[in-house]
Amino acid sequence: MTSTEAEEGATNRPARSTSAVALFRLAFPLAGLLLAVLYVENTYGRIRLENLYYPYFVIGVLAVLSLTVFATELRGLADYSGELSFVESVRDALGEWNRSIGFSLVAIGYIWLIEPIGFFIATAIAMVGVMLVGGRRDPLWISISTVIILVFVYVMFVQIMGLRPPSGPLGL
Repeated sequence: MTSTEAEEGATNRPARSTSAVALFRLAFPLAGLLLAVLYVENTYGRIRLENLYYPYFVIGVLAVLSLTVFATELRGLADYSGELSFVESVRDALGEWNRSIGFSLVAIGYIWLIEPIGFFIATAIAMVGVMLVGGRRDPLWISISTVIILVFVYVMFVQIMGLRPPSGPLGL
């Protein structure tokens, strides 16, 4: 019995499907390798090589560590057997990770919204989204905390430091 099977057996839940576990375990090392390849592809020949020694060293270390994790996970998957179907396994994992996925979606939406609608409006929307995903439901508390934080950011960065964040169509 592998450690994952022992953990899932301890919770009296059926084991996830092998293909879903493979997807979950191998996604991170594959993403690391993909980012390494994309970085090298985007910088090689565009930046002088003497400026890339350190970044390429870090990318090389990332690639070696990712390959090591990948090989270790593959070895662990060889003896794994799951009871749930792939769809049930994914649904089960989404249930466990729904809050983290929600935070990630809010962050992606925030980054996409900053330029078209402006920093402060996008920040207000993102703050409300983060509070809702985090479980806060009191509209008065959400409104007050959003306004206080936005005023603080405005005073600190715009008034004191003189920075100009992106402004949207309303000029905010």
